[in-house]
Amino acid sequence: MEFFKNWLLIPLLFLAAYLAFKWYQSPNFGNGAIAADFAAVDINGDSLRLSDYRGKIVLLEFWGSWCRPCREFSPSLRMLHQRYHKAEFATAKGYETIIVGIDTDKARWQKAVENDDLTWARHISSFQRFNDPIALLYGVKAIPASFLIDEQGRIIGVNASEIKLNELLRLRLKDAKDEPQREG
Repeated sequence: MEFFKNWLLIPLLFLAAYLAFKWYQSPNFGNGAIAADFAAVDINGDSLRLSDYRGKIVLLEFWGSWCRPCREFSPSLRMLHQRYHKAEFATAKGYETIIVGIDTDKARWQKAVENDDLTWARHISSFQRFNDPIALLYGVKAIPASFLIDEQGRIIGVNASEIKLNELLRLRLKDAKDEPQREG
């Protein structure tokens, strides 16, 4: 009997470690919370405040040039932009993507933005990796991480997949039955 008790303890320890890790990784804000405002300077030297986008739906994406899953998600970011940046939403006045670079090397970051053809998005970075003030504000400890923010500044999607993001955006269209036309 003692043998079985010891073997049962091992999976329980692994489960506890896994749950503790997931808790550690969870961001500071969840669905329904008001997104925290921030100010930054973008890749082109222009000032940016999240509150400037009130009235629009915003995807706040935490991304790194060194992060393979982030880079693999780049085509999805482009697709979402192409599909929704000119879409007519029921109550929002557009869709924007703001990408926070979790990087330390500015040249590598800029090259990755170009190589992944993400030049249409607003890019910001303090080049402090996870000590970036915006990453700290949102509690981002792992990337990719994302927050879909509605036109009122409320978070409606945290770390959602491409499919879930598409669904959340499609449901907010003026005529939710029709998807916007893709650009050719």
